[in-house]
Formats: sequence, C-alpha cells, structure tokens
Amino acid sequence: MANGTIGAFSFINVPDKLDLMGQQVKKINRAGVDANAFHQLGKRADPVDVPCVADIDGFANVKTTIQGYKALEGTLVSVVSSVGNTYTNVMVQKVRVGRPKKVITPVGGLGPYDHVLPSIWTLQSTGNTA
Repeated sequence: MANGTIGAFSFINVPDKLDLMGQQVKKINRAGVDANAFHQLGKRADPVDVPCVADIDGFANVKTTIQGYKALEGTLVSVVSSVGNTYTNVMVQKVRVGRPKKVITPVGGLGPYDHVLPSIWTLQSTGNTA
C-alpha cells in the first residue's frame, strides 16, 4: 500500500498536491487606457491543504501524535508523497486534526494498529529545495 511522510510522521496516504514555485503577477489597468499590463511580483507557491490519514497503535498514542503534529506548525519539514516525490523545506502552516476512530479489524495501513487519525495539513513550498 502507498504511504508517505511529513517530517518524521508516517501516513497511510499523502497526496501529491504541493504547489511548486511559479511567477506571480498582478494585473495593471487604468481607466481610459486600452489593453492590460502585468507587474511581476516574484516567484511564490500557494499554500495547499493536504488531507492525510495515520494509523496509530493504541488510543494513548493518539494524544501524543496530535501533540507532535501541532509541534511542527511553523517549522520547515520534508514531505514524501505517496507516489514517491520528495519536497524539502516545506512550511507547515497549520495542522487540523480530525476525530480518531477505533478500528475493529485492521486491514492494510502501516501496521496492525487499532486507531486511524485523519488530519489536514496546510503546507507551503518555500522554494528552497537544498
């Protein structure tokens, strides 16, 4: 089964959704003047929401995992998507954690774990890939 990572955390699935750096422009026009012009603002990437699901062994580890996720807010991490693409120096802007769910009979996932924890990560590429 495909999996991925954000920082040191492993997930069942990390979609390959990161926006890469590209030239941002602002449209310039004036009343009474025909045509449009554009002002280049610089190369930037937009933040994106990346939905992830982790499987966790034991409800006691759910709280620790959530604390670990929240500790990554405001830091730069490496992200490996489920298709194997690696992105470095990605800013974790926010992590929204869903409600953990008990799994009666685990099938698939990263191990024989008994809880799944959904989360949505707001990530932004900084453009520094070194």
